[in-house]
Amino acid sequence: MSNECFDIDRVREWFGSGELMSSQGAVPSFVDLVRALGVVGGVPRCEVGVGTKEVLRHIGSPKRCLFVLVDGMGLDAVTALPASSFLRRHLSGELRAVSLSTTACALTTLATGEWPGVHGVPGWWAYVDESDLNVVPLPFIERGSGRPLGTLGIGPNTLFPVPSMWNRMVAGVTCFLPQEIVGSVYTTYLCGSAARIGYETMDDAVALASETAASPDAPPLTHLYLPQLDTLAHELGPDAPEVRRLLMRLDGMLGRLAREISAHTRIVVSADHGMAAVLPERHLILDQDNPLGDFLRCPPSGEATVPIFHVKEGMEEAFAAAFRAQHGEGFALLSRDDVVELGLLGPDPLSPTARRRFGTYMALGPQPTKFLIRPFIGQHPDYVGVHGGFTPREMQIPLVVA
Repeated sequence: MSNECFDIDRVREWFGSGELMSSQGAVPSFVDLVRALGVVGGVPRCEVGVGTKEVLRHIGSPKRCLFVLVDGMGLDAVTALPASSFLRRHLSGELRAVSLSTTACALTTLATGEWPGVHGVPGWWAYVDESDLNVVPLPFIERGSGRPLGTLGIGPNTLFPVPSMWNRMVAGVTCFLPQEIVGSVYTTYLCGSAARIGYETMDDAVALASETAASPDAPPLTHLYLPQLDTLAHELGPDAPEVRRLLMRLDGMLGRLAREISAHTRIVVSADHGMAAVLPERHLILDQDNPLGDFLRCPPSGEATVPIFHVKEGMEEAFAAAFRAQHGEGFALLSRDDVVELGLLGPDPLSPTARRRFGTYMALGPQPTKFLIRPFIGQHPDYVGVHGGFTPREMQIPLVVA
């Protein structure tokens, strides 16, 4: 048996044992939730499969809908709340995050209603091979230098070729986002023609959303994005007392919000992904002169937990052998064809953009592990909380309906 066959069989075993979870399974996915919101917002010809119908069964047919996305709030965090909490009492079911289980992939799914294998955003980092640029898609900057991509001749359509479905919603939509990103290139792409309103604090965000959603003139769909939990959980880890206290505070705020909005408005709460803690011994840090770098066109893209490797032409087999010799115990190395065969990026064939952005190989393991290369440009080696991988804590997200 070849090493490549051995690796794909290892990954199948990890999924079969429940150590890892796929986006596609017995429960609806985040894609299904987004498509259900598209139906609520009146997107013409929105694709409605079995999973989307299941989500719509939970949401019903409200006159108005307020969708709250709490970044990084995994299902396990919600089920650990007191039984009397708002989120526990209104927990309708489980969803699966898209993969990679990270904000860049999920928010682009929120924009498009498509799987990552179609929209082509691979994670926090991406490599634009046609321009030989390493980029950070969400802040729309060059990796390392921080230069805006617009100054380098890169427009939004290069990174985000699938149009936002929010432009096709038949009625008005209002989005509430942190002030620092409300006017960003990515937010402009995601929200499309929707009205965008910035907020400074969580209290401001909930007050603004409440005022809008409770109004008789409220749009059919209102969206509130809350990234604060994710930020703190990255720094301290998802199990830190401070993170749990913040979630309790969010729970109380969302409960008040639900009581204040109109009886004709349904509140739907979910997340883009969950969060896992990475142990110190599971930080794999490579020095800049590590021989693996000789095979690569660029630093690994995707996520630190699921690195994507763009290998120089003709060096594919040599890289695979060298990687497995160094890291084969903790990681399985999958070719792009393996990734497609396993359906890790969704059920559809890869789009041309996705084929380029998801590189030559993807590495993943059965436990949260960070793969980092010095110097740590644009990386956070000290983060305790991670996501991007396929563990249950990262992949299971809640569907809350009230």
